Amino acid sequence: MKTSQTPPTQTTTENQSMPRGDFEANQQKDIRQLLEDMLAELRRIGDNSTEVREIMTVEEAAVYLRLSPFTIRDKISAREIPFYKVDGSVRFRKSRLDKWINRNEKPLSN
Repeated sequence: MKTSQTPPTQTTTENQSMPRGDFEANQQKDIRQLLEDMLAELRRIGDNSTEVREIMTVEEAAVYLRLSPFTIRDKISAREIPFYKVDGSVRFRKSRLDKWINRNEKPLSN
């Protein structure tokens, strides 16, 4: 007994109606746009994250001064760096840190 096999019905989609090369070009264009959007968002986030506040925590001051938080705490203990406390938490003023940096700058010798 022979069974009749009918070909599966194909639904026409946008992808099936366009030539393969055009589909790949559109995919690349979509991926490129997505990557550009992601890069723009990362740049926006990065710009906000590098914002330096006038009042800083130990961690923020460490990033600003490019020192480790451990080194900052050592300098606090030794009273080598200007700081103040708010309800027991150590804080730094950016303007005072800038002055401290300038005072501690060593001249270059040739």
